[in-house]
Amino acid sequence: MYHTSLRRLIRKFLMLEIGAVALYRVHGRMVSKRLRPLFQEFLAIEINHREQFAALDRSLHAGRGWWARPFLDLAASVVACITSLAGTRAILRFERSIEQQAVRDYSHALTTVEHAGTRVVLEHVLADELRHDRLTSLLMQYRGDEERHVKELEKALDEHS
Repeated sequence: MYHTSLRRLIRKFLMLEIGAVALYRVHGRMVSKRLRPLFQEFLAIEINHREQFAALDRSLHAGRGWWARPFLDLAASVVACITSLAGTRAILRFERSIEQQAVRDYSHALTTVEHAGTRVVLEHVLADELRHDRLTSLLMQYRGDEERHVKELEKALDEHS
């Protein structure tokens, strides 16, 4: 992979991880108290991803930071606030779709990237994103089961009233 293409790819992934940090930060405050520890764990992992890609970005751009970073953080925070208005299931669906796209992007990148340091970061981040996707999927299933049970209880109560 050409050096310029690698730099663009790293910037893309840095941008996505900046967004992920903002999403988990905002959504972590919006979900139920039972889910907050999991979102805090996800947030810590995404911060680590962001910093790994930021370090790669600095190494490929001769130590220069990225001026767009604060704007990306703000934009992602706004998106997170908007999605959180629809409730926990919507947050989980949104987060899962983001995780699934990240898995596809990182998997594809591993088929083209030859730079050893970048490959190590991609492999580590991909493993984390796969775990996030599995956990988010289980949470969505749990929330769906919980909602179904509540509806069944409500129906039973209505029948006996």
